[in-house]
Amino acid sequence: GVASGTHAVTSAGPFEPLPFLQTIAFALIAGVIGRYSRVPGGQFLVPLIVAGVFHALGIIHPYVPPFLLDAAYLTIGWSIGLLYTRELLRFAISVLPALACSTLVLIALCGVCGLVLVVWIHADPLTAYLATTPGGLDTVPVIGLDSGGNLPLILAVQTMRVFAVVATGPPLAKLITRLSSAPSAQSSPRA
Repeated sequence: GVASGTHAVTSAGPFEPLPFLQTIAFALIAGVIGRYSRVPGGQFLVPLIVAGVFHALGIIHPYVPPFLLDAAYLTIGWSIGLLYTRELLRFAISVLPALACSTLVLIALCGVCGLVLVVWIHADPLTAYLATTPGGLDTVPVIGLDSGGNLPLILAVQTMRVFAVVATGPPLAKLITRLSSAPSAQSSPRA
């Protein structure tokens, strides 16, 4: 049952070619529109927003067969893993203490945000944790479904987090790059 809007995107049942072809066609068209739009992160955001609206209106029912989802995860894992070189690993080891510290701070901040959800809107602690946990827009809904969490709230907060990162990430990266390169340019010896 993929035709109902209440079911998950993937299905353990038999392969359904028509919903699959519709999903692929929609993803390609929306991805191309997003690519040429002036929206920051348009290739990701435009398909996400349009698919959400269309799905809520009952126009489309996205369907991804489990074998394709597994292949996508495998491809992403390989593409990330194959980027590592010895130099990159040395650099990663050198920044490991700062990375571990910033990870702990991020987890603590997410815990505080989860606590705010519990106190402010009376969300159950598991839902609040899943809604504010870093990373995992692909895995958190699965955990939320299996654990009985408030899935609409989890998805809303996680999606809002993704939008915030996509909207603020590039300008912040440019600012940090500009700030970190400015002192080195000023400290260079004059001829």
